[in-house]
Amino acid sequence: MESSLEELKSTNEELQSTNEEAMTNKEEMQSLNEELMTLNTQYLSKTEELRQAANDMKNLLDANQRVLAFSGAFAKFFGFDPARIKGSPLHELDGGAWQQPALAQRLEEALRHPDELFEDFQFTATFPSAGARSLLLYGRAITSHGTQTGWLLLGMQEIGQEQLTSAVG
Repeated sequence: MESSLEELKSTNEELQSTNEEAMTNKEEMQSLNEELMTLNTQYLSKTEELRQAANDMKNLLDANQRVLAFSGAFAKFFGFDPARIKGSPLHELDGGAWQQPALAQRLEEALRHPDELFEDFQFTATFPSAGARSLLLYGRAITSHGTQTGWLLLGMQEIGQEQLTSAVG
């Protein structure tokens, strides 16, 4: 009987230990679930941001602000021949319409500070094929595994006069 009692005590201690481990595992699972929920929220936010930007005119520039890639919407809007603009410096496009010191400075800053994105940079110019246009530019430096690539994503949206007034005011 004493032997059975000792066995029961030992089994009880093992069950308590197993229960404590289960509680610890439950807490770890809850913590992981919270992390996953946070990551999912961030993912959904990023997905929405990308979805909204999908129809924008986008370009990929290198550190010297040369056009590496561009969207069809960008080429069409400005009437560019895609074969001619790839590799061209942005400031030389449209007869120099893109050559504005404030824009060049903003792009350089974006490359120097890859963790910061810029939004709502107002850009107004007269383009030979598109005429006088007001654009809101946004962008960010592209990194790969935390390392700077020297590339910059530059997106733009045309804004009308009513949007221009609200963007300035």
